[in-house]
Amino acid sequence: MDRRQLEIFLSVVENESISRAAEALHLAQPSVSQAIKQLEREVRGELFLRSTRGVRPTAAGEALIEPARQVLRDLSVALESVGHVLGLRGGTLDIVSVPALAIDPLASFVGSYRRSFPDVQVRVIDPPDVSDAPAYVRSGRCEIGLVEDMTPEPELCIHELAGQEIVLVLPPGAAVGSGPVSWEDLSLFEFVTSPPGRSVSRSKLEQIFSRTGKQLRVCVESDHRTAIADFVMAGAGAALLRRPISEPLAAQGARVRPLNPPLLHQVTLVHRRRSLSPAARAFVGLATKGTGTCTA
Repeated sequence: MDRRQLEIFLSVVENESISRAAEALHLAQPSVSQAIKQLEREVRGELFLRSTRGVRPTAAGEALIEPARQVLRDLSVALESVGHVLGLRGGTLDIVSVPALAIDPLASFVGSYRRSFPDVQVRVIDPPDVSDAPAYVRSGRCEIGLVEDMTPEPELCIHELAGQEIVLVLPPGAAVGSGPVSWEDLSLFEFVTSPPGRSVSRSKLEQIFSRTGKQLRVCVESDHRTAIADFVMAGAGAALLRRPISEPLAAQGARVRPLNPPLLHQVTLVHRRRSLSPAARAFVGLATKGTGTCTA
């Protein structure tokens, strides 16, 4: 008695016909009949009463229905469990992330993930433009994306993670008060930033200056987004950076001030709504602290 025989048996029960069962299973009718006869030989009794109106289970057949369903359920769970384990003993997990989030929180997520699943290789991809990240997930090139300020999409499952505060970072020794800096007063500074469309921080800057009606003054524009903090520390100008990035800079003497009103980056994990690989499913569980619930 094997899985295929039980599947055929249950299909005949549900369809009350060998021909309809064959059609449902995409098998030839003689193959279904032969499988039922083989099963009847193995249990040493008839499983169906046959008539011109179709077939129905005998008492022996009725007794087999629930055990057959339970065997198939248990086998499915077992195969899924084995697949889960095997899937995390090798393979690759592709993640697309904007550079700022690759530093934090992605590095922490990957570190925890690798400690639990050391045989899975993680590949982190940097999209040419921050707005391209969702397309990498949508197309299947990457299973998981870590993005900022994600707009809901019907094809994607969105998990909102902790938001991160954006602060003003100035070179060591810069003249600035001790309290928060208003959005209007940002016009007093010259900024080091990415080109338009290359970072969420640049987009936030443009939104702030559009809202205040002030003129954004850019003193250094760099494609090297990870070097922006270095330009600031060298005295080139100011920058809007996320709080986790600003903290080590403050320890080196940078002047860090919060904004008034506060400004947040919303960190979002996205994946397609279809089934994830075991490796991706485990990563989502870790990053979302096991909730696994889409918020959009």
